[in-house]
Amino acid sequence: MILQNFLSHRKIFHGLFKPGAMDGLTLLLLLFFSPALLSASYVLEPGQTVVGELKFLKANRNDTFLKLAGRFDLGYEELIAANPGIDPWLPAEGSRIVLPLRFILPEKRDKVVHVNLSEYRIYYFPDENRVMTFPISIGRGEWQTPVGAVEIADKIINPNWYPTEAIRREHELAGDPLPRMVPPGDDNPLGRYALKLSLPGYFIHGTNRPYGIGMKVTHGCIRLRPDDILDLFADVDRRTRVNIYSQPFKVAVQERAVYFEANNEAKLSREDYTKALTTAVKSAITKAEQKNNLIDWRQLADLINERTGIARRITLVEGPEPLPAEIRRTLVKPDHTADVVTPTYLF
Repeated sequence: MILQNFLSHRKIFHGLFKPGAMDGLTLLLLLFFSPALLSASYVLEPGQTVVGELKFLKANRNDTFLKLAGRFDLGYEELIAANPGIDPWLPAEGSRIVLPLRFILPEKRDKVVHVNLSEYRIYYFPDENRVMTFPISIGRGEWQTPVGAVEIADKIINPNWYPTEAIRREHELAGDPLPRMVPPGDDNPLGRYALKLSLPGYFIHGTNRPYGIGMKVTHGCIRLRPDDILDLFADVDRRTRVNIYSQPFKVAVQERAVYFEANNEAKLSREDYTKALTTAVKSAITKAEQKNNLIDWRQLADLINERTGIARRITLVEGPEPLPAEIRRTLVKPDHTADVVTPTYLF
């Protein structure tokens, strides 16, 4: 594992071990014991479409969703969506908190960075046998993160930040004037590592405020936690393609089961949102029929209405022989056990 981590970060190590640079042993310790190394990368089996698993914990009196998001490398909005009705600032002591650590993977895996704005999450496949995924912050208000296909134009360590005139005006009105250039350091919102996109003015970068991860808080850039951008920066190359999109509904087949995930849409119009939902439900029906399985329509309806962002099984565990369509479309499993998850309590 240590050798694997060393090799994965070799691009950053190169040139750092020189007079005045960070002590080599210190850097190694920071990398190997960084929280992002614990769960952000998954080794894939052939044909695997879903990674991770749901976990649960009992809240203690010191927990907040911001703290839990940082501890488990989740986004703030991910936790909010997965735990409706729970106060994110004062969760009742002993209440069960859902950790949505199961992810449906993008279908295309040809070494592309996928940014799903609806999910507040980024995916990258360094090769066909491994995937990395991290929570992200995206653009707020009038500073929406643009969708489209771009590429990584450059990789920058300790970047300078050149705020636009519009950003400087915003800060001026707030009584927090900015210089034309902010050098590397604690006041630089780009953090220590930045991936410059081919779309002028936009970056995938770190942050000096990690508590804001998983929210709409940026001026359009894609922001990661310091540990996460370090991992991505080490693995991704210049000219790598980056696809930015809003996909609120995701469908996948794992073995015989069909999984479905519904997120709050981040950017789509009502028409596009309805179209995405229709396409996803049709895909789920097709995949279930291909696996000779049946959809639990109540489970599916609950996922669509609640939009918790949790990937759940929507097919019955044991699929019988095919039934006529009019019966199949009304069949409901009444006890909602289409997705049985054994709770894993973390203290």
